Amino acid sequence: MIRKTISYLCFIMGLTLLCLNGIGIFIFHQYPFDNANFTTETTIERTIAYKNSLKNLQRAKDMPFEEKIRTAMNAVNSGIIHYWPDNKTQDPNLRVPLSKNFILNILSYLDPFFEKLGNHPFLFTNYQIQNHFDMLERGVGICGMQSIALVGFLGELDSPASMIGLNGHVVVMVESQEGEPYILDPDNGILMPISLQTAENNPDSVQKYYINGGCSYETACMISDLYSSKDNIVVGGGAEKFNPNLYKIEQVAVFIKWIIPIALIGTGAFFRIRKNQLNLP
Repeated sequence: MIRKTISYLCFIMGLTLLCLNGIGIFIFHQYPFDNANFTTETTIERTIAYKNSLKNLQRAKDMPFEEKIRTAMNAVNSGIIHYWPDNKTQDPNLRVPLSKNFILNILSYLDPFFEKLGNHPFLFTNYQIQNHFDMLERGVGICGMQSIALVGFLGELDSPASMIGLNGHVVVMVESQEGEPYILDPDNGILMPISLQTAENNPDSVQKYYINGGCSYETACMISDLYSSKDNIVVGGGAEKFNPNLYKIEQVAVFIKWIIPIALIGTGAFFRIRKNQLNLP
């Protein structure tokens, strides 16, 4: 009787989790913009922006290099709105949904425990997604996340890129096959056809690029000062290099979310088969 109960429980739990994962593939996991107070755009408008970004990224494959990277940058800039709560504020809408990854969802309820281990308040409640497609689908983030997303999409376009930490801002650096350097700021939608060294040594040029790109004078001055500090850090790659621990956790969670239901179904089937072999009631 106990074997039969265990068999049914394992099979039902495994099938439920498997269906949950399957549903997550087809559900659109977007931030609920209709309930947000930081934007006047509706969820429908942001959904349209997301689809347009995907279309533009698809079209970018056959474009000349500079047009391709600009299109990718604009897709991220328009698809991911600049928003993130401060360290003292939790936003439950940033929790990974159960249907997306039940492992990461469950971890969000253990945030008080993780905060005691290190200074990471709301680590999994205000979860910073590491996958570039999922970032674009969610539709909100700040410069670091937008840069991770851009590096990911540039990789999809056969244009490997690096990230630059400016001690207060994050941008992307990429080179053409001919070795021509470009700096991309997906948060502000700015493309500069110059190297990092040139940007560090010529803050006035950086200001002009940002002002001509539509940024305010104050923003242009602030960012040019970050470049000229010259303590900038170049990270060769995207999420796997910029946030290695969180990236690994997410990769493991994606793997485990499929292994657990398969293991439960297999365990249920094993007990059922074993029961029949032994002719147990």
